[in-house]
Amino acid sequence: MIVRLIRNLQILPRWVIIIIDLIIISSSVLLGYLLRFNFVLSDIIKNHYQDGTLLFVGCGLVSIIITGSYRGIVRYTGMEDGVRIFGMIALNCVLVCGINLVVFYNNHYSIIPYSVVLITLLSSFLFLFNYRLLVKHMFSYYRHRTIKNFRVMIFGAGQTGVVTRHVINSTPRMQVMGFIEDNPNKAGKVLDGAKIYYGKSIDLESILLDLNIDELVITVKDISLDRKNELVDLCMRNQIKIRTIPAVEKWVKGELSFNQIKEINIDDLLGRESIKLNNRAVEEDIRGKRVVITGAAGSIGSELVRQIISFQPACLIMIDQAESPLYEIEREARSYGSNSQI
Repeated sequence: MIVRLIRNLQILPRWVIIIIDLIIISSSVLLGYLLRFNFVLSDIIKNHYQDGTLLFVGCGLVSIIITGSYRGIVRYTGMEDGVRIFGMIALNCVLVCGINLVVFYNNHYSIIPYSVVLITLLSSFLFLFNYRLLVKHMFSYYRHRTIKNFRVMIFGAGQTGVVTRHVINSTPRMQVMGFIEDNPNKAGKVLDGAKIYYGKSIDLESILLDLNIDELVITVKDISLDRKNELVDLCMRNQIKIRTIPAVEKWVKGELSFNQIKEINIDDLLGRESIKLNNRAVEEDIRGKRVVITGAAGSIGSELVRQIISFQPACLIMIDQAESPLYEIEREARSYGSNSQI
C-alpha cells in the first residue's frame, strides 16, 4: 500500500511546501527557546516566546518568497537546494535581528534573544534540508523496490566516473553499484557513496557475479588495449554488457548524457584500423538486394550497417531490442545519402 501510494504521488503544490517549511521554522524556534532556558517553561513564557515565534515565522515567509526556496522538487533535492535553503535561513535571521534592534532602540527590550536566533539558524537549516533528503531517499528506495533496475559497475574512480554515475543514476531503471579501480590506493574506499573495488583482484569476476552486475561502463581514457580486452573477455564470459563513454571534448555542450554512453566499439579492441569490405564480389552480392542485420545497434552490427549501406542494397532492415541505439544507427545510416530503403 505504501509503495503504491508513493508511486502514484504527484508533485506537491508550492503552498504545501511553504506551510511545511514554516511549521519546521516554528518548531526550530521552540527548540531554541527550550535549549536556551533549560526547558524551564516559566522562563520561556517570560521571554516573549509567542512574539519571537511570530516574528521568526513572519520573516521566514518573506525570506521563502524572496529566495524561492519552495520551488525545488523535494524528491530531487540536491546541493543547489541546500544552498538556497541556507540563503533563506540566513536572510530570515538578518530580518529578525534587524527588527529586534529597531524594537530594542525604541522600547528598550528585545523580542527574541540572540542566542535563540543562533540556535534556530542552525536547527532550522538542518531540519529543512534533511527532511528533503529523507523524502528523496524514500522515493529512491521504493522506486528501486518496485522497478527491476539494471545494475551497473563503473570502471574508473575519477572525475569522469563520478559524472557518469550521476548520469546513470538519474536514468530510470539504472543503478550504479560501485566503482572498479586498478589503483590500489583507491581500492576499498568510498567515492560519492559507492564502494571502490580493486580491479586487478583475482576475485573481480566473483565480485561482479555476487553483485549481479548487468553492465560495466569504462570511463578511463588511458586504459591499455590489453586491459580493455581483458575486461571485455570477462564481461562476455558472464553475459555482462560493456559500454564506454566518449572523450570529454566530445561531450555535448560540455556535458555527458546517457545517450553518449555507447556499447564498446570493436575498433577499440583491435589496436589497428578495422578491415573495410572492399571486395567486388561482396558488392555484387549485396547491391539491389534486401539485407537484414540482427543486433544492428551493437558494436559489430552497427559497423556492418555502416559498411553494407555503401554497397547500395535495395532495402536494409535493422533489428535490435535496444530501441534508442537502434534509432541512432538508423539516423546515421540515413545521413550517408544512400538510395537504399531503410
